[in-house]
Amino acid sequence: MNYLLYCVFSTLDEPGKAAVLGVGGEPVFYIAHGGLSAAVSQINSQEAIPDIPRICAYNQVVTYFHNNRAVIPMRYGSLFAQEAQVVRFLEAHSEQFKSLIQKLTGCEEMGIRLLLPNAPRVKKENPRSETTYSSGHAYLAAKRQHYQQEEPLAHERDLLVKTVCHKLSEFFVHSKQEFCVSEDKRIISLYFLVPGNSVERFCHAARQIKLQASGELLLSGPWPPYNFVQI
Repeated sequence: MNYLLYCVFSTLDEPGKAAVLGVGGEPVFYIAHGGLSAAVSQINSQEAIPDIPRICAYNQVVTYFHNNRAVIPMRYGSLFAQEAQVVRFLEAHSEQFKSLIQKLTGCEEMGIRLLLPNAPRVKKENPRSETTYSSGHAYLAAKRQHYQQEEPLAHERDLLVKTVCHKLSEFFVHSKQEFCVSEDKRIISLYFLVPGNSVERFCHAARQIKLQASGELLLSGPWPPYNFVQI
C-alpha cells in the first residue's frame, strides 16, 4: 500500500483521523512534522489510476480541509511508498510550505474562462508542421505569414486579459493565465486568488463584463487554490 497525499496545512492541535473518507473509501489521517501536517490515505497501485469518481473523492477531501483552514492542495497522484517519505517531504519543503500557507490564508480560487472564436484569417496549417516547401525561402515566407496572422490575435488576447484583470483588480491578490486553441475557439483561462470576503463582489463584477457578441465568459469557483501551488 502507498500513501496518497491530498493537502498540507499547519499542524492541528489534535491530530488523528479526519471526518471524511478518501479515495476508495479509505480513512484520511494526518502525518505531522515540524509544524506542518499532511492529509493522506492508504491506496493500492490500482486505485492510484485516476478516473472521475476517484478525482471527485480526492477533491472532496481537499475541499473538506480547505473549508476549515488554509491548505496547500496537491494534484491527484502524489504518492509515497512509506510514511517516512511523507515526513521527509514536509521537512524538505518546510519553509516554502509555511510561506505559501500565509499567502493562501483566507483566500479562494476563482476561475474565468473566455471563449473566443478563431478569426477566419488564421490558417490551421502551421509552418512547423510536416508540410513540404519548395525551398528554404518558401518555408521562411510561410512562417512569416503565419506569425503576421497570429500577431493581431495575440494583441487582442492580451488586451482582453488586461481589461478583465483591470475590472477585477480590487477583488483579487494574485492571478494566473493560460491560453490554448481548439478547432474553432481560442480559450483564455484566468485564475484569481480572491480573499474570502471579496468573493461575492468579485462574482458580481465578473458577471458585468461584456465581451464581443460572439465571445463567451464562464465563471467558476470558489475552489481550493490548486493553480497557485507550485512545488
